[in-house]
Amino acid sequence: MERKKLLTLSQRIALLIVFGLLINTVVIISYSEQVLEKSIFHQLQNQALIYLYEIEHEITLNDQPMKPQHLQAIIQKSIKPPPQYHFSIFHFYIYDQQGNILAHNDPGEHPKTDMSGHYGEVLRTGEPYLGKEVEYDNYNHGSDPTPVTDIIIPLTINGQIMAGMEIELNLQENMKLVKTLDDQYESTIISIIIILAIVILLFLWGMIHSGLIKPINALHDVTANIATGDLSSRTDIHSGDELGELGHSINNMADNIERLIKEQNDAYFQVLQSLAMALEKKDVYTANHSARVREFSMLLARRLGLSEQDLAVLKEGALLHDLGKIGIPDAVLNKESSLTDDEYELVRNHPVMTAEILRPLKHFNKHAEIAAWHHERWDGKGYPERLEGEQIPLLARIVSIADTWDAMTGDRVYRKGMSYELASNILEKERNHGQFDPRLLDEFIKMVRENKAIRGEFLKDAGIKELNQ
Repeated sequence: MERKKLLTLSQRIALLIVFGLLINTVVIISYSEQVLEKSIFHQLQNQALIYLYEIEHEITLNDQPMKPQHLQAIIQKSIKPPPQYHFSIFHFYIYDQQGNILAHNDPGEHPKTDMSGHYGEVLRTGEPYLGKEVEYDNYNHGSDPTPVTDIIIPLTINGQIMAGMEIELNLQENMKLVKTLDDQYESTIISIIIILAIVILLFLWGMIHSGLIKPINALHDVTANIATGDLSSRTDIHSGDELGELGHSINNMADNIERLIKEQNDAYFQVLQSLAMALEKKDVYTANHSARVREFSMLLARRLGLSEQDLAVLKEGALLHDLGKIGIPDAVLNKESSLTDDEYELVRNHPVMTAEILRPLKHFNKHAEIAAWHHERWDGKGYPERLEGEQIPLLARIVSIADTWDAMTGDRVYRKGMSYELASNILEKERNHGQFDPRLLDEFIKMVRENKAIRGEFLKDAGIKELNQ
């Protein structure tokens, strides 16, 4: 079942950071707007308070300060504050101790002021009253409510509280100003947050990538290599944090797996050695033959420049290539006369039998390929699977030539092996008949003719005991 592709860890961390910054931005903007509004609101109230105290001072300068006509004149003159004051007055009036309106910017009859609330409290305590919040009154019928707030101070003459003065500030223009400032502030804050977010993301990305993502990817690569069979893969993360501990655990796990696999391979190899020794007792020729095939194969492989890893596989695989003959009856294996069709077919089956013995462990998979296909032909007419050309693994093609060479030059119970001159001439004539890889055969023939030590009696007396060398 295919796993769903989710966001990567780095993408999830980046999204989490962005989400956190967005929430932080919203909170900062909301709180800052409230602070800004309150600040402007209190600033206006303080200005209005100062303005009222100036008016109070002007009233006390008159010989008859409480004369209604004088108070009315002061109010009419003061309804429009000077330019240095950033507010406008909606209503301005003065009321006495009983709540009667002594003067009002809108002349006429006005109801008495309710003295049970803050209007009376100002006269009783002598403390000014500043509206706690913005109120909305529908003075202009049919229009949107007007934002207002009240400022009340006691009118004190010769140290005695005589009346109260209230102005109702019209905050409509001020609220527009607040809105403009809010918009400007939001724009500035958002720009700062975006720049800050980019800087933070880049910084955190670098920190997270180097300190978290990169080590995790390295650990993933190591575990993936181990899962595919590369038990030599190790992590070099040795930090003192959790990732370092995880890397140490993975290395320990790989060490243990490698040790267990080696023990398993060694145990299986010992089984193969036992089978090889049993085969030697059944057929001494096969044991000596396999040892010589190994040496011929190694000489050719080194000449071709194969890697050390391939040489290690070839060294064991060539020695084990005929191990399946352990399953062929002695009477057939050592028969001096011609084989019957059934007997010949049984002998032809030995590559498959060898591969079946070798394949249970992954370590011997390439060894099994050598055994299974060393009788295939370059032209596709070989057995058991009729592979052709480069479908046949390179190591199997090498062993095929070495196997044929030793079969030609080695002594059998029923005949003497031919000389290396005759054998090399026969192989040279075979070059274009499709049995062998022409390039490999050319190199083998050159090698034989250059090295006269390669004869039919080469390692003639070498036993299967060389298997473990």
